[in-house]
Amino acid sequence: MHQYWLAGSTSTLIYVAGFLGPISAGSWKALAIRFMICLAITIGLTYFVARLDILFATMFMFPLLFFAAGVLSGSATRASLLGLRWNAKTSKGVLVIAIGILALPALAVVHILFP
Repeated sequence: MHQYWLAGSTSTLIYVAGFLGPISAGSWKALAIRFMICLAITIGLTYFVARLDILFATMFMFPLLFFAAGVLSGSATRASLLGLRWNAKTSKGVLVIAIGILALPALAVVHILFP
């Protein structure tokens, strides 16, 4: 499986990039704006990919899905921090962010190991 390290690391970086977009929001309004920006990016790229050939569409759709999953996970994590009124720079906030960033990859591993 070592020959797939480039695909795995690229998908991880795309997921983390989507996760970090909403995490830096400081208020509910900023979180909503960042989520809408990420949603517009995802919809725009999906429209662009849908106009391509079917081979390219299948090749570019998976990174879009990783980005969208990262955006949803980052938005949910930041919403939970804002709801609890915890700062992201405290130890509790860092723990919530670590759990939030590892939640979806851990679920994917559990799904693979225990079908």
